[in-house]
Amino acid sequence: MFRRWRGWHTSPPPGLRASQRGMALIEVLVALLLLTVVATAFLAAMAGFRQGSVRSDLLQGAVTCASYVVERVRGGLTPIPDQPVDGNCDAVGWPNLSYRLVAMPGDGGEGAATPNSTWRAISVTVFPSSEHGIASAAIYELTTAASVTLH
Repeated sequence: MFRRWRGWHTSPPPGLRASQRGMALIEVLVALLLLTVVATAFLAAMAGFRQGSVRSDLLQGAVTCASYVVERVRGGLTPIPDQPVDGNCDAVGWPNLSYRLVAMPGDGGEGAATPNSTWRAISVTVFPSSEHGIASAAIYELTTAASVTLH
């Protein structure tokens, strides 16, 4: 009733050729599905890596910008503000970042928070320019002494 087919050198039984084509089509479809899954996973991993590297570049820019602002205040080129001051980081090569400089009164070591106290501090918060002022969007915040010398 069933004869065993012995390979390509003999002609297969009449129904076997069609079933072989069907099996080959299924194998090709499965291979394409696996290739699609692998390619999608690879692209997702690359997108995640790229997003992480962009984030680290922004963090590097934010640190550079905050340090620049602090050094300008300490060098006397930017006055210590009474109110928060907004600015951008163009001067250090980061036009897509902006900052907010805030003076924080210190206690002068005597417990009295006065603007003229010895240990006055400043805080610089860096944001993406498109989200400036949104606290949850802050990339970096630096709080330090406004001066490295005692007055």
